[in-house]
Amino acid sequence: MAARNNNRRVLPRNCPRCGVTFTPRQSRFKCCSKSCATAHRYGPLSERFWRKVNKGGDDECWVWTGAVTKAGYGQITGGGKFTVHRLSWVFRHGPIKDGLWVLHRCDVPLCVNPNHLFLGTSVDNIRDMTNKGRAAHGEAHHWAKLSAADVIAIRASTLTAKKLSARYGICIEQVSNIRRRKQWRRV
Repeated sequence: MAARNNNRRVLPRNCPRCGVTFTPRQSRFKCCSKSCATAHRYGPLSERFWRKVNKGGDDECWVWTGAVTKAGYGQITGGGKFTVHRLSWVFRHGPIKDGLWVLHRCDVPLCVNPNHLFLGTSVDNIRDMTNKGRAAHGEAHHWAKLSAADVIAIRASTLTAKKLSARYGICIEQVSNIRRRKQWRRV
């Protein structure tokens, strides 16, 4: 059955990309979906992907030159949004199992060289970050309530843990852990 658009009949048509028969909402629509339209207009995802990569040698970073997320990772659309380092892994090695992350050996978020990527869990990612010295500690951590000077003052103070916790807005256990160097060990 044909749809009507401003008193004009819009006939069913076949999507030029995937071949599905569909009735467009407007006569100017040539494809069945936005992802098919993007792929039809710009080419397959893999071709669009590689056009936006500055390839170097096998040991060099291959830098993504397309769109970038707020977190600094490359992103491309085509049937959904994908981070490009994950897509690079899929192109080389196949699907990624649920629960696994694609991690960078080189620590360059825009690198898509499959030789620089490896699979790991969330725990592996945190361990890798810590081993490479990229984890925030002390005042640099976004949840920190204390400064290094506060920690030194807490350790030197003769006040009770209860009074110190009220003064600094932290719990009594944290005061105790700071004094016993279980927390803020680097100060």
